[in-house]
Amino acid sequence: MAYAFSSASGLPEANAKAIWAQLKNAIIDIQHGRSNHLRYEELYRFCYTLVLYKYGDMVYDGAIACIRANMENVKMSVLNAPADRLLEALIDAWNKHKMTVTMIRDILLYLNRTYCKLYNKPDTYEVGLYQFRECILTHPDVAPRIRKDIQDAVNADRAGEKHPVDRTMIRTAVNMLIDAQVNGTALYQQYFEDDFLQNTQLYYRRHAEKFFAEHTVPEYLQMAEEKLREEERRADAYIDKSTRVKLRALVQHELLVNFAQRIVDEPRTGVVPMFTASAHSDLARLYKLFLREPAKLELIANALGNLVKSHGKSIVTDPELAKDPMQLVQKLLDCRDKYHKIVAESFGNDRNFSTVLRSAVEYFVNTGPQVAGHLSAYIDNLIRSNPRLDDDTNAKINSMIFIFRYLNDKDIFETCYKKHLSMRLVTGSYSLDLEKQLVGRFKQECGHQFTSRIEGMLKDVEISQELMGKYKNYSKADRVVASRKDDEFSVLVATSSFWPLTIVPETTLPEEAKFHRDRFTKFYTDTHQFRKLAWQTCLGTAQLLCQFDDGKHELLVSTIQMTVLMLYNKKDKYTFGELAELTKVPPKELQRHLLSLAHPQVKILAKNPNTMETADDHTFQFNSAAKLPGFRVRVPLLKAVAPDQAQQQGNANLEAIKLHRRFCTDAAIVRVMKHKKQLEHNALVEAVTAQLANQFRPDPAMLKQRIEHLIEVNFLERDATNRRAYKYVA
Repeated sequence: MAYAFSSASGLPEANAKAIWAQLKNAIIDIQHGRSNHLRYEELYRFCYTLVLYKYGDMVYDGAIACIRANMENVKMSVLNAPADRLLEALIDAWNKHKMTVTMIRDILLYLNRTYCKLYNKPDTYEVGLYQFRECILTHPDVAPRIRKDIQDAVNADRAGEKHPVDRTMIRTAVNMLIDAQVNGTALYQQYFEDDFLQNTQLYYRRHAEKFFAEHTVPEYLQMAEEKLREEERRADAYIDKSTRVKLRALVQHELLVNFAQRIVDEPRTGVVPMFTASAHSDLARLYKLFLREPAKLELIANALGNLVKSHGKSIVTDPELAKDPMQLVQKLLDCRDKYHKIVAESFGNDRNFSTVLRSAVEYFVNTGPQVAGHLSAYIDNLIRSNPRLDDDTNAKINSMIFIFRYLNDKDIFETCYKKHLSMRLVTGSYSLDLEKQLVGRFKQECGHQFTSRIEGMLKDVEISQELMGKYKNYSKADRVVASRKDDEFSVLVATSSFWPLTIVPETTLPEEAKFHRDRFTKFYTDTHQFRKLAWQTCLGTAQLLCQFDDGKHELLVSTIQMTVLMLYNKKDKYTFGELAELTKVPPKELQRHLLSLAHPQVKILAKNPNTMETADDHTFQFNSAAKLPGFRVRVPLLKAVAPDQAQQQGNANLEAIKLHRRFCTDAAIVRVMKHKKQLEHNALVEAVTAQLANQFRPDPAMLKQRIEHLIEVNFLERDATNRRAYKYVA
């Protein structure tokens, strides 16, 4: 049909109504699915013409009326749907209606762009969605059934029933609630989100409680991990993004937050048993899950810290392990390595867990001062048993350094370490490269001041080696010396200020050894004027070839034992008093060396009476019938201190260390005050503690006593206006 328009008079109303009638019929055809014959370009021009000639009200009101009328038909079809097919019928009606209002929007595009904007009216598409929402979605006979059907579908999907749930249908239903609102999500929240979150909370609260009561903690963690993964997949499938954060927080709260303390406290399969059993995979899963709730990681970290403290303290305070320093330190290292591996592998070296582990290790290694001495003894045994710098030794050193790093009593360690090092260097049971590496590690941890004397000891060894080379060249020119096989004579020259040596009376050496001693003394004093040698024969060793009934044997003995055995070239039997007189060795030291030679393991000397005690009239006879295990035999030397005397000596050493600490503390206080001139008490304590940290951690009470002492001797004085402040007295 064609229309003639007069540009002068506009579009007559009759013609406008005729055009609208065609548009209306087209809209009705679209609503009833009879749109194949329609010519959309012509319909668009009809709408354009009517709006252009001010008939926009006619088109807009008419289109809304058509949409409302159609809604009544759609509503009846939905209401008449079977109860079990309501949601399906609703979604089908929604899809058709959405397509219908979209096609209507296309032919009325000019109306929506001009008329609706000019008069601030919602466009026909929005009105169509609004009508569907008001007429159908919020209908009292439809709305409750929609909410129930959607939640039933979600519950079936969550429960994993045999018949698979159509997630596409759920997604379409959820989108329908969102799209029908046009602006905002109030309908979605009212008809889906609120119910969904409430049902989710109830489901997981019941499920988690039942599962935790019937399964182990590792199994519960596996379930939680899988359920969280399922909810994430479910959210991706049909949940709006605005709900995903709420859903994740809710599920995590029900599965993790509510059970965090119970997971930690569970005595049979909880966190502590998992730590104890080194269940790395379960602990990694635990950490990964609780990364979602970082506040609860503190519970796990505290459990780790308390366990490590308890485990380490039980090792340090074990009276049986205290008798075996090697085993005690090894257990401490194993304890640290075990939990360090858990932190590294299961917790990804999490900074908080690493800090807790360091704090726990620092706690138990400082439970008692004996750990410092035991650690030094452990290093001594490690180097003596394997002086090579291989991967295994390096790994043990790294573990040992970790323990050493948090040791407060580093001055006790230094004292013990120097004693052990001196014996290694004297007896030759060392590797210079390994010793230097250890010193380097100690220097990194504590600075040059801590290692200066230890480095001096190693330097003495290197200088002594060079010195012996010069002495051999010096001796080659002397035929008398050369004839005495000087290559078998070696001396270690130790600087007294570096080495922890006790000056003992010099032993009366046999002529063979005395010759070399005097010769070397002359060589050294000629080379180094103003220096004096004090011979420590009690620390020397010798190789002695002895004739027994079954043949010759080479004995590896101490210098004192060599001196004693050389006396038996003159006669076969001596009393203890005679040996003491001839050797000039202190009785206690001589007793130790003689009893070692008379020990049943070697029985080179036969003692009469055969007891562990000695008296001047007790005799020692050379036993030529001794049965030695091989050609070369090392004679083990009895311990220098008897078990009942070890405690007394240990107490004496601790008293000496306490005295040394007082001197160090006094010096540190004076240094700080000389530099600062005036400080308050807390600042002074902090500065002094920092200065002494590489040696020991001073006790606050002891610091206060030393400050008072320095005030008494006029190194410091209190500020007249502030009694908590001190001034340096020049």
